[in-house]
Amino acid sequence: MHRVKQVLWFAGGLLAVAVMATFIAPKVGAAIKGALVEVIIPSRPFSANLFVPQHQTMSQAAGPGSGGTLGITSITITNTDTEDQTVGIQSTSTTGPGCTGAIAGQSQPEAVFIAPAKKTVQFQYPTPFVMGWGGCVSAVMNSAPGATVAIDFVGIIN
Repeated sequence: MHRVKQVLWFAGGLLAVAVMATFIAPKVGAAIKGALVEVIIPSRPFSANLFVPQHQTMSQAAGPGSGGTLGITSITITNTDTEDQTVGIQSTSTTGPGCTGAIAGQSQPEAVFIAPAKKTVQFQYPTPFVMGWGGCVSAVMNSAPGATVAIDFVGIIN
């Protein structure tokens, strides 16, 4: 009799777990699927291009601002000048929402790139280069007067 009671309790426990799993499984499955999709295919891709005039910080910035964390996965720099140019990329905060308005503050350049004369170079980051300070990205260039550099950013916003 004791053995039959144990078997009935075990069967009842399995039945209770099965009933609970039918209610919980769709939510757990959806959460796992959502997490995998976000990791594999980001739901908020980002791209922007900025033009950096000589001896100036960008008058505009790009990024989500406080709307998320910007992760840069690729930076493409085009230098149309006849001399090599040094370009610094930095985190920036702005006076307006979503990286609009005037630049309110910026960090020191977080990455410095040399753009060869009359060439385009691309830098890729398998792990995103995170712009954390203001959620925006801007650039600065110290070069000869008249030089202009175009910078294209590709990334994700989390």
